[in-house]
Amino acid sequence: MASPLGHSVAGIGIYWLSLQKRSAPEKWFKRKELYGLMAAVVLANLADFDLIAGVLAGRYMHSQITHTPVFAVMIGLIAAAVAPFFHVKPFRAFWLVTLLVGSHIVVDFFTRDTSYPVGNMLFWPVSNRYYISPVSIFPDIWRGSPALIFGFNNINAALREITVGGLFLLAVNRFSKLPCGVQKYLPTVTVVAGVLAIVLHYPLTTLAQRQMAAFWGDESGITDEQITRGILFSAKTGDYSDIYRMQPDGTGLTRLTNTQANDTMPVWSPDGQRIAFQSDRAGKWDIWVMAADGSGKTNLTERSDSSDESPAWTARGNQIVFSSDRDGSYELFIMARNGRSIKRVTDYSPETKVLPAVSPVKGTVAYTVNNPAGPGWRIFIKSLNRGASREISPEFGCRAKWSPDGQQLCYVSESPIGKSDIYIFSVNEKDQIRVTYSDDYDYDPCFSPDGAKIVFSRGRNGQKNGWDLWIIDLDTGHEQRLTTNGMDNRYPSWR
Repeated sequence: MASPLGHSVAGIGIYWLSLQKRSAPEKWFKRKELYGLMAAVVLANLADFDLIAGVLAGRYMHSQITHTPVFAVMIGLIAAAVAPFFHVKPFRAFWLVTLLVGSHIVVDFFTRDTSYPVGNMLFWPVSNRYYISPVSIFPDIWRGSPALIFGFNNINAALREITVGGLFLLAVNRFSKLPCGVQKYLPTVTVVAGVLAIVLHYPLTTLAQRQMAAFWGDESGITDEQITRGILFSAKTGDYSDIYRMQPDGTGLTRLTNTQANDTMPVWSPDGQRIAFQSDRAGKWDIWVMAADGSGKTNLTERSDSSDESPAWTARGNQIVFSSDRDGSYELFIMARNGRSIKRVTDYSPETKVLPAVSPVKGTVAYTVNNPAGPGWRIFIKSLNRGASREISPEFGCRAKWSPDGQQLCYVSESPIGKSDIYIFSVNEKDQIRVTYSDDYDYDPCFSPDGAKIVFSRGRNGQKNGWDLWIIDLDTGHEQRLTTNGMDNRYPSWR
């Protein structure tokens, strides 16, 4: 999103063009013109009022209906309806207000977006797909804390917005002369802002990255390969599950959590610096994160009374997708990795949607759906930036995980003998390959970092218990047992 500064300048320019004045007015604005400018600023920023509505409703609503052309037209129609009470022609009120509200969408279209969904729903309600310009003019505005709001990234963005906004007002001045006082200083302000925007861009960008790292708690500087790589999994010691890490050869076993609660479903962040997992240590299932060495455990969803489960990092590692029943049934949601800005990803339905996995190369999430009325577990994929979901499993399947190149999914499906085996499904070629041929239950597959192997959980004696971790080489079919204690070793994540 752009800042209120950028949207306000756009609104001021549009309003001043509507006055159709050719000669420069007095030095500063008259009272009537000032009221008009104030109204233009409010209307140009009106779409972002959904942030306030989201706070009041307890949900993140940004970049949804208020950021669509339909919303701009609706506000224009309301303005036309009340225009006669203010002695304004309805048609003039309609097109001016529609343009002012719609300018917000245009500015955001050319603003770099750093979180899903990217862009705005330009053709809502016909389509829920989001659109954004491939070339961005403005940097995204960072929010989340006063330090970020008044931080280096937003200073960088403000300089860019002042420069572009100044050029826009200079163009407006060619058709409808701005007040003499504005004309006097506008060129100087535009040039100075432009020079600073060019000279300070890279220094401010570097400082902004450091500031965001500090805000997210990523100043630990973890570089040890034995800490930021390996296989994460959960295992039971007594009545509770804890999270462990080990190397693919079975060495370096390290316990990362140790509490009288269940910690499970760990997943590496793309850079290996963070681990997301679900835990009921706060009395319900929540999404937690911790550093790769097990320190700095933080509850991201503690403010919710819902059950929040099965986290999955996005490809850039700046957001986490998870499953939650906060809206009545289990749907997929996405949040910033500090737990803020929660948005719903899937459309509400009575079907259960769980176990998300985000493609490592693009914003596509695969997830498992169960319809109580049938036909059972199935795998769907959905772009985090588009509206439609699509079923892709060639037969009943669940627990899908992406290959490193984003071309394949490994998943669990019923074997011919009624147990479960691991399969691979090619998303583009629609080819299905059976990987394991066991008389036991095989669950929780995950590709190796090079895509040549899969680690998975296998039950003991044909039962869904006593799980151990196994690794299978996809070229040779050779299976290697990684754990032997049968302590419910589940949910591996390999980096």
